[in-house]
Amino acid sequence: MTAALLAASAAVVGIVIGRFWDQRAETTRWQRDKRADSYQQLTGAFRTSYDTIQQIALADTPDDHIATVDNHVWHEALCSVWIYGTPEAVLAAARLDRILTQTFTAAKNRQHSASEWAVARVPARHGFEQFLATIRAEVSRQAIPSTFYDNISSIEPR
Repeated sequence: MTAALLAASAAVVGIVIGRFWDQRAETTRWQRDKRADSYQQLTGAFRTSYDTIQQIALADTPDDHIATVDNHVWHEALCSVWIYGTPEAVLAAARLDRILTQTFTAAKNRQHSASEWAVARVPARHGFEQFLATIRAEVSRQAIPSTFYDNISSIEPR
């Protein structure tokens, strides 16, 4: 009888420990997946925002509709990184947000020629590169000796 009672107790303890372990592992996976999703959302939102800013900067005439676009997609993705991201990723995203805002303001205030835009866009591209490098380091990926935007290393802002 004692042996059966010990065996049953051991089984119950094993189930409780196993369930605790599974719940902890699932929570860790969920957090990792949410963090990765938030990073992916921000990279997509960057491209959308950057393309909109480029349209504004290179427009032939000021277009009030385009110039007053409110980019909810960017802000939602940025908030997601603030909620789920690591401190390093949040800081990189915040720097990118400031740079993108400055680039938008400059594009909205005056139209650029293609050569002016080639220089004006460099800080935004550098900020994006820094965000990508931060995320790659976080997920234990090797640093890449190249850049996402090939031409940013040869053009520096004035």
